Parts: sequence; C-alpha cells; structure tokens
Amino acid sequence: MSDAVDRQINFTQREEAGRERLGALLIVLAVAAVLMRTSWIGDDALISMQQVRLFVAGDGIVWNPGIRVQAFTHPAWFGVLSGLHAVTGAMFFPAILASIALTAGAVLVLWYFVREHLVFGAGWAAMLVLSVLLSRGFVDFGTSGLEVPLSFALSAAVMWLLVFGRTGVWLWLALALLVLNRMDHAVLLGPLALGLLGRALAERRILVIVPGALVLLAWFAFATFYFGSPLPNTYFAKVGGQISLDDRLAKGVYYLTDAFLRDGYSLGVVLLGIVAGLSRGGSFRLIALGLVLHLLYLIWVGGDFMRGRFLAVPFFVSLFLIATAITPRRAQAWAVGLIGLAIILGQPPSLDRLYSQQELVGGIADERGFYFREFATLSPIRAWPEPAEGRFDRPSADLVFVGCGGIGYSRYTAPPRAHLIDTCALTDPFLARLPVPSDIPQRIGHASRRMPVNYAAAVKGSATPTAGAALYDEMMLISAGPLWSRERHWAILRRLFRMGEEPPAVFRNGGSPDVIFMHSDTAKSWYEAIAATRNPPPEEVPE
Repeated sequence: MSDAVDRQINFTQREEAGRERLGALLIVLAVAAVLMRTSWIGDDALISMQQVRLFVAGDGIVWNPGIRVQAFTHPAWFGVLSGLHAVTGAMFFPAILASIALTAGAVLVLWYFVREHLVFGAGWAAMLVLSVLLSRGFVDFGTSGLEVPLSFALSAAVMWLLVFGRTGVWLWLALALLVLNRMDHAVLLGPLALGLLGRALAERRILVIVPGALVLLAWFAFATFYFGSPLPNTYFAKVGGQISLDDRLAKGVYYLTDAFLRDGYSLGVVLLGIVAGLSRGGSFRLIALGLVLHLLYLIWVGGDFMRGRFLAVPFFVSLFLIATAITPRRAQAWAVGLIGLAIILGQPPSLDRLYSQQELVGGIADERGFYFREFATLSPIRAWPEPAEGRFDRPSADLVFVGCGGIGYSRYTAPPRAHLIDTCALTDPFLARLPVPSDIPQRIGHASRRMPVNYAAAVKGSATPTAGAALYDEMMLISAGPLWSRERHWAILRRLFRMGEEPPAVFRNGGSPDVIFMHSDTAKSWYEAIAATRNPPPEEVPE
C-alpha cells in the first residue's frame, strides 16, 4: 500500500514538474516571438556599435579619427557587443539575438520567481508574467540594440539571489555589473547596496564586496586614464551643460506625465511596486526607496527623449516586488488591481511590420516608431546601415560634417577619414564641456552648443579656435594626446579637481562673431552630404 502511495506521489510530482516546465517554455516562446516581431535597432545603438566596430578593428575606442571618447553609457553592454562582433564578424543580428535571449531569460527568472512566491494558481502567475507584454517600454527596449536587455537579466539575477538569501559575492558582482551597464542604476539600487553593505559590515563579511568593488574600480580607473574622465562624455553633454534647474524639473515632470498618458501600465506597475516593497519591509523596502529615488532622479535630470526607456527596468523590478507582497489575504486584491490596471492603462505595442510613429510630443519620441520601418529585423523595407570601407589610420580628418540628431547612422556610414561635429556634444569632448546656450530652446537630450566659427578648420588641424582655444587645447591633449604623456596626466588631474580651463561666457550668452549656433533637428542635411561622398555624381563629359 505504501509503495503504491509513493509511486502515486512521485507520478504527481513529475506531472507537476512537467506542467511547470511546459508553462515556462510557452511563456518564453510567447515573449521571444513578440520581441522578434518588434525587434529593431535605434540610432543611439549605432553610436555604440560604431565604437565597437572600431575597437574590434584595432582603432581604439574612438569616434572621430584619433580622438578617444566614451560616447556610450554602458561599458558592460559595450563589452558584450564587442565580444559578439569579434566572434561573429557581424553586428546587428548578434545584438538582436542576444537581446531577445537576455530579455526572455529575465522573464523566465520572473516566472520561476512568481511560481515560488505566488499563492494562487499557475493561471494567475502566467497573467502576471505575461503582463510584461502590455508595457510598451519593456517590449520596445527589449531589443533596440541598447543596454536594457542586459539590465533586465542582471536585475532578475539580483532579485533571485536576494530573495533566496544568497547575499555573497555573486550578488555584489551582479550589482556592480548593473552599475557598469548603466551608471544611473546606482540610484535605483543604491539604497539596497547600502543596506547590504551595512549588513556585511555587521556580520564581518566585508570580503564578499571586494570582487564587485574591484570590477567597478577597474573600469573607472581605465576610463579616467584612457578617456580622461570616469564619467561618460554623454554625462557632460546632457547634465553637465549648466541647464537651468527649472527647465530640467519642468521637462522631467512632463516626461512622467507623458509616460502616464502613453505607457500608463508601466508607470502604474512601478507605483504598485513601491507600495508592495514598502509593505514587505527589509531589503524590499530599500528597493522601493530606490524606485522612488529613480523617479525623482528622472525629474531632476529632465527626463529623456525616448518614451519608456527609463521606466522599463523599474517596471520589471516592480513585478518582482509585487510577487513577493502577495499573501493569501491580499491575493484577490492584488489580482483585481493588476487586471484592472492592465485593462485601463495597458497599451500593447504594435506588431505591424511597417509600424511608424514619428510624432514628437514635447520633445519626447516613440523611438521604435521613429526608426522601425528601416531598422526593424522583420521589416520588408529594412535598410540597416553599411559602414564605409577603410580604417582610422591617421589622427587628422579630410572631411568635416556638422549636425545634431541621427549621429549614429551618420557616423556609421561616413567615410573613416571624416570628422563629424556633433553640436549636441554627445561625441565631442570639447563641445560637451561648453555651457548650453541660455537663450535658445532645447530638446531634452539634444542640447546643442554654440561653437567657434572656425571649428571645422580647427578639427582638421588647420586653425586655432576663435573662442575657447585654451579649453580646446586641453581637451585635445586629453583625448588625442599620447596616452602616457606626463603633461596629459596633469591635465586630467586638473579637470578631475575642477582646476582645468573654463569656457568663455560667450558660448552661453552669444552676441559675438567668434561663435556660431548650428542645429539640425533631423540631420537630413548631413545624411545627404555623407551619401554624396559615397555616391558622387558622374562627371560631365565635355562635348
């Protein structure tokens, strides 16, 4: 009798395990299918991919010929892309497939996490997990070529390790990689890291922190030595340009307002995640505090021009918090709340292979809608850019193009010997240190600078800038001078301690013939100029 009972128990357990695996497989396939259908490459991703291409080719981490600059914000994802490109020789398909694998893998972790904690059946668990497909930000940036999929995977690992009490070396490595994957993740998970640090000190387990700390220190030391700053150039371009606090706060509030109106389910889940984390206490309360700080940080920096990007990871983390907060007494309330939120605010992303949405609302764009028709994996009119042949074999430029916007595509297709002056300063160490003009309206994330009137001649090495020459010389020494030069090292130290050269006020105030303001919202003009260099018109034959 007992043998029969044991066999029945074993059979039931195997059957349940089989259903569990089948449920996991179906969920992963559903998510992967949606991600493949919506997969795309954005222009900002092309910025990183251009630097990856040059790095793997042996030209260094440069943007324009001979000028070292960290034009990306995700060293960890840069490393992944570099490895994929070095092994495969391809760029776009490996990035797309890796993004789908990382995002779907993160959802798989969420599924097992929810099944471990949820108090009602598999059907409710599946609904909670598949609700990620109602978040436009999650789906749109589940590919795109940007760092978000790796952030999904690392944040899922953090939540899994945290909940199951594995607060050792692996957790700290995951936290360190999250920061290296996007440095403002330090705001999102900073309270948790401080809480874990206090616990490690109290338990005299400080050595578990060392590997993660060494990873961070190694990158920041390298970035300081190689680029001249531990922070990416985009920080100085977007945040360091002395944009007024009032302007940033207004745009930050508008960014969250736009998120509520056009991706309300994501923002609603984040708010529920805050409530869930606070109700649980402990480490979950610290994560909820991180979510609050992240929203405040978004307001402080002025939000962003990409709709949904900076709520995608908080949305995903919030689902873990919600799963941990559901108890038998609260299960029904949470279920009704989530379903109601999904019905009212859910906006499933379009699966149209020719999806297009190029409307700017307050400077905020549906970035996938802007680039999808030409850069989507499954688009029938896909036209991924092709790099021009040649290498950056000399430190000076033959051709100069000027613009703002579409910088990734423009540089990727431009001749190697060309120098692209990005007036929005994302890729220019000198312009990034200039103040944002105070008298010219700017789109968030596209803060165009005034520049010296002869800047094109200066970058070709044939002139001295008419304004800011001392700052220009210092930044060129740091970004293009010999790596081991003692003079360069002193210049880096001076800038680190804010004793370096300062830009003249004329760059902010204008009113001088020494500076000029040039801005292009679409960069169409330099698209055409670069295309003309690759396909010159036929010479006329004299009669």
